[in-house]
Amino acid sequence: MNKIKVQDIDVENESVSLSVFQEPIEKDVPQVFEFQSGMSSIVSTRDAEYPDVPKPNLLARVSSEVPLTRATILKIFRGIKQSHQMEFLKNPEAFIAQFIQILSEVVKNHIAKHIEYTPTSSSDDEDKNVLFPNDKRFPANELEDANEEQSIYNKIQVDSNVERNFVKRLNEVGAPGNVKLYFKFPSKYKVMLPKIIGNYNPDWAILRTDGANQKLEIVRETKGTEDINALPHTNEARKIICGYKHFTAIGVDYRFVHDRDEKWYEKSPVNLQTRLLEDEYKIPQPQEWLMVAEKPKVPYKV
Repeated sequence: MNKIKVQDIDVENESVSLSVFQEPIEKDVPQVFEFQSGMSSIVSTRDAEYPDVPKPNLLARVSSEVPLTRATILKIFRGIKQSHQMEFLKNPEAFIAQFIQILSEVVKNHIAKHIEYTPTSSSDDEDKNVLFPNDKRFPANELEDANEEQSIYNKIQVDSNVERNFVKRLNEVGAPGNVKLYFKFPSKYKVMLPKIIGNYNPDWAILRTDGANQKLEIVRETKGTEDINALPHTNEARKIICGYKHFTAIGVDYRFVHDRDEKWYEKSPVNLQTRLLEDEYKIPQPQEWLMVAEKPKVPYKV
């Protein structure tokens, strides 16, 4: 009975090198079979080390899901351990799904770290009447009373108890917040981000005054935690990082805060970008597959 052992995978040319062993093993006889329209040639697999299952086009599938060129994907594939490469033959669909997931995480982290925003003189803002219509309708259980002297509506739509608690803080008159005006950003207001991350809709726009009665424009994102790594979705952290860069570029103070933070109105005591990117925001990543352009030739710009 013959046994088959895979020697090498050539994704670029869609071929796999095999060795066929006789029992007793006397001599290796290299052979090659080619993928044809996603299907491999039929080889005796009764005792084969890898099943004879259809092999999808790895480069086509991955490049359709991750914004990388096929050449880059091929370079990454060739850089991982051969033992991991062989998993493609054992279970192609499972391998591709995991490969796409890992590459997506790395690419999204790379974008969040290097994206830059530059203010322009032109404006593509939505019409104010579209963003802030005279009447808005929401389910009653999603509404919280607003301080009409400080808000543009008498009710505020909230998505969670965290937001409900924060509205109560904003409704407080006078110190310490000294809030003059606040509103929740409409869902149509977006901070533009690459598609793989998705656009960002921030929470709160606030106008307040300091002790010298100087007006201060701030934006706050409310979360149920002060630990960015405790957020339920990794994209939430990336959007916070990109939101910080966006509002910093236009001169607006931005922070993400816990609803119990009594000093939500204060500026972050340290550089938020440095703290998020270098000190706090850590996503465990398999080292063998971290070969996606560590440093960009030019920053991403929006």
